Amino acid sequence: MATKSILTALTLSLLMGPVDSLLAEEAELLPAPQAIVIEQVIIQQAEPVAEKAAVAQKAEQKADAKPADKATGEEAEKKKEADEAELRKQMRELELQLQQKRTQFQEQVNKERQQAEQKGRQALKDIKLPRNPTRTQVEDYIAALRKATEGRRSFSSSDPAVDKLKKVPAEHFDLLMTEMSNRTTLRYYANYAIREIDPEEIRKKIVASFPDNPNSIGVIVMHGWCEDVRPHIVEHIKSADSSLSIAWFQAAVEIDEPSLYPKLHEVTIGSRYASQFITMLKTLPEYDLSHTINTCWERASTGKLSVSTSSFAHAAAQRGNVDALGVLISQIQRTSSYMVSSSAYNANRVNVLGLIDHRGSNKDLQAWFKANKDELVFDELRGRFVLPEGF
Repeated sequence: MATKSILTALTLSLLMGPVDSLLAEEAELLPAPQAIVIEQVIIQQAEPVAEKAAVAQKAEQKADAKPADKATGEEAEKKKEADEAELRKQMRELELQLQQKRTQFQEQVNKERQQAEQKGRQALKDIKLPRNPTRTQVEDYIAALRKATEGRRSFSSSDPAVDKLKKVPAEHFDLLMTEMSNRTTLRYYANYAIREIDPEEIRKKIVASFPDNPNSIGVIVMHGWCEDVRPHIVEHIKSADSSLSIAWFQAAVEIDEPSLYPKLHEVTIGSRYASQFITMLKTLPEYDLSHTINTCWERASTGKLSVSTSSFAHAAAQRGNVDALGVLISQIQRTSSYMVSSSAYNANRVNVLGLIDHRGSNKDLQAWFKANKDELVFDELRGRFVLPEGF
């Protein structure tokens, strides 16, 4: 009966676990009232299936309480096999029923979602913006669009909601900036709308509203307006903690303010975006990039950075880090393949050959590095690792 206990327990686990998981997933995607209704539906659908498994478990427990069967030998073994086969059959039937309930539940969710979207699209057509609207009328207009697009899961720049948002007068575009920073469905359409508008029409408005709406930094960076808000960028970076978003980091790099260099270094050596930040820092002629790259390498090597050393290997090797060169060479073989296409390309091998004068097969390069690692010196003028006699 031990096998039967295990199978019964697995049945109950199979029945209840996926339903809860699926319910939790869908509940996050649907408004609270709708999620409650669906929760009641799926519970009602799952109860009969769970009840059957519970009955099977109780029957098993009752059988365990009876005196041991006197049958011995082959008869006992056959009875055991028959019991297990019957329970497996019941499990298959229960799994099939549960799958049917899941399918019904998903179909119901899809149906209700489609109905909600159709209702929202119809409501969208009825939303009109008055001519020469006041600030309050624009706010009400955006709020109505927000409600009409609520719950959508597919987005397109050609959606009617985008055209609706493009009708917002330029003097009120800061409301679209605010919407983009909110966790609403409409933020995706606001993003599309702003992209299609002549940026010079809204430049003064966005720049003027930037102190009160710093979330528009993405638009500032996208259009190259960082110098327009330079003082605010400097103030924000200096007061920031050890983390920065990519947009704010790019803004700091674009204004190239030397007083921010220490902060940029601090942020880079602790960020999961370190590779992207290093690429940006390369544009600063006076920045000590070697110091930042080597620090990132050391921190990654000791597990203090959530990025692997391979992310910095090429950049570190370009600045004379012989261990980084070793990582690049070790990666050559792992990235090789038996592709016969004329488009086959081994980027790691190209990177390595740009740092050394030695040539040969992948195996030859590995052997050469192993034999000469301790003797290699870095020629900064040529940007290559060489042996002393060639330096």
